[in-house]
Amino acid sequence: ATPNAAGAVALVVEYFKKKWPYAKVQLDGVTMRALMINSCIHPHNTKTPDILFGHGLVDLSTILPFDNTFGVQITNPEKLPSISESSHLVAEIKVKSKKVDLQVTMSYLDPMLDQSSIVPLTRDLDLVVVSPTKRFIGDHLESEDAQHFSTNEKVIIRKNEIEVGTYIAHIYSNDFMDTGLSEDRQQFSVVATGDIDNKYIKFGTPIV
Repeated sequence: ATPNAAGAVALVVEYFKKKWPYAKVQLDGVTMRALMINSCIHPHNTKTPDILFGHGLVDLSTILPFDNTFGVQITNPEKLPSISESSHLVAEIKVKSKKVDLQVTMSYLDPMLDQSSIVPLTRDLDLVVVSPTKRFIGDHLESEDAQHFSTNEKVIIRKNEIEVGTYIAHIYSNDFMDTGLSEDRQQFSVVATGDIDNKYIKFGTPIV
């Protein structure tokens, strides 16, 4: 698995450096992680990651649109969005057809308290994707609650569930634990694939 993953990462870096139609960019680590998780296909076709397979098996054909049958959007690796505690940011994703699944993945690097800490996360961010009529919570947990034990969350919307139109990706933050850091904002990366334009995803404050 490790050589496979390392080789896949090298190919993805090369693609975004030379071939992505929107821009030529050098990927950062957290965006790379979001891309790799977004590419995964679970062998049992479930939307929820599990202990045995995680999010699934890496499939680069789902994130490298060489045949132009889908598009890929990422947050700008050179200027990742960031969120303060107990806050809410949004971004629009416009879906043009039901030809392919829409997948949206969020990743971030949680500041660690110390190696012996039993606290799972010091900064819990959650992903929610809202279609014109439905709401999809990151990792599709049976509890229908947000994921509170992972720094990666993924939403999968199958072709038969797609509604053509504008989707809103929501990032919510809970209270931050005091890690002794001067930085009071948490950076994150979001990746989306589907029948969408190749471009950067831009997050901002929701309009009330």
